[in-house]
Amino acid sequence: MLPATGAFSVLRVLRLVSMVPSMRGVVAALLSALPGMASTIGLMALVPYISAVMATKLFGVMAQSPYAWIFFVTYLLIATFMVLNLFIAVIVNAMQLQVTEDLKST
Repeated sequence: MLPATGAFSVLRVLRLVSMVPSMRGVVAALLSALPGMASTIGLMALVPYISAVMATKLFGVMAQSPYAWIFFVTYLLIATFMVLNLFIAVIVNAMQLQVTEDLKST
């Protein structure tokens, strides 16, 4: 089997997206959410920088600050939930706009 044949079978499955109207709406909403996701990624790039500066100023040497792990665990939990919630918010907003746009067009 030639490698190109495998690629064409994958492309055949992608035709399903263009054939099913609800799938088209989901893909359109996800594509419209990409700029918002890029902004979220840019915003989230600042969080590790700020946390690194704070950690360096607060806990310069870990041996002298045995409870510094509390700061790092708290940072990881907050940053993880913040990123997840921001991405979900951007996607839900894009989906809602897509549904609103579809309702207006009908």
